[in-house]
Amino acid sequence: MARHREHASVSSPFVQACFSNPGVCFIKAAKAGVTDELQGSLDALAWGNCPSMGTGRQFDIIYSGKRQELAKPVDVYSLLQISSDKQNEKIGASDVQEYISDKCGMQFSYKNGGSAFKGVKKLESISKSFLRSSLTVNDIRKLANASKCILHKYPINHQLSEMDKSTVMMALYFHPHRNEKIGSGAQNLKVGHHPKYLNTRCFLLEREDGTVEDFSYHKCILGALAIIAPETARSYQKKWSEDGSV
Repeated sequence: MARHREHASVSSPFVQACFSNPGVCFIKAAKAGVTDELQGSLDALAWGNCPSMGTGRQFDIIYSGKRQELAKPVDVYSLLQISSDKQNEKIGASDVQEYISDKCGMQFSYKNGGSAFKGVKKLESISKSFLRSSLTVNDIRKLANASKCILHKYPINHQLSEMDKSTVMMALYFHPHRNEKIGSGAQNLKVGHHPKYLNTRCFLLEREDGTVEDFSYHKCILGALAIIAPETARSYQKKWSEDGSV
């Protein structure tokens, strides 16, 4: 190594440090008062000197005084309405107006009078591909929580309010046997006891012909998840099967 340095005629302490113990070389150079004679910024930094960059003048940081403002939150249900309006001609969903969040969960309304029972017929024109692109698992969870809340807040045999009818009819749309449940047409909705499972609540759909049909909102949520997220649907079915609810 020494012969290599001698052959290369290396005299710079910095270069010498690259071939040997850097600490010893720099200490020796410092004691001898050796100057670096290097002009570049990197060279100056290597020697611990301040590189000559910029104008050398001071500068000020000017504070505008304007407070940082958070972006306005996006209403996902209004966003879905915009998306739906853009595709009205293709999917025939011009009557679906919007989803509205309330303290109990998710509720929907319609144009042309806002009838909850007419709404399901309008939803039938929406394709599954559009539902998959518009709804999320979180939306279905909101619908499940809303349905559960409605099921337990009413006394037995009490009719649902128009707002709650809208939510439950939205859930019924996803029931695998929706058409059989609605039959001649939906006339009213109320909370009752399941005919086979005592002390178990379920929704009762009163038809226009006077007959009554029961249905479980769990099967509705399962049907919705089967469209939106099949993997989640399987785990949901397993959970409620273990609890004896599906």
